[in-house]
Amino acid sequence: MVIDPRSGPTSPLNLFQERYRAEPWRLLCCTICLNLCTGRAFESVHRDLFSLWPTPLDMAIADRRELEDLLTHLGLQRRRALSLIRMATAYSCWWDGRDPQDLPGIGKYGADSYR
Repeated sequence: MVIDPRSGPTSPLNLFQERYRAEPWRLLCCTICLNLCTGRAFESVHRDLFSLWPTPLDMAIADRRELEDLLTHLGLQRRRALSLIRMATAYSCWWDGRDPQDLPGIGKYGADSYR
């Protein structure tokens, strides 16, 4: 029997990894934004992020400065915006869905969250 890791139980912590486990691209975006940031800070941004750029292709062609403006209060907004755009481009153009660490901006934390 194969168990889908995205269908597991939800903790009382309401983690972003649990909320977006059925949407891998969004989950990976969350891990980029949560790196060196609190979940509380990202809570105020994630809905706008996915409203403005709902798909990997939308994010891949995003205006970097507009994305930076949204991410400003998280800090590291230039790096985060560039990582999100690069990751979204790779995700929509060539990623095979296997190892998330093949994607730009996704390290061990992002890969572990994806798994």
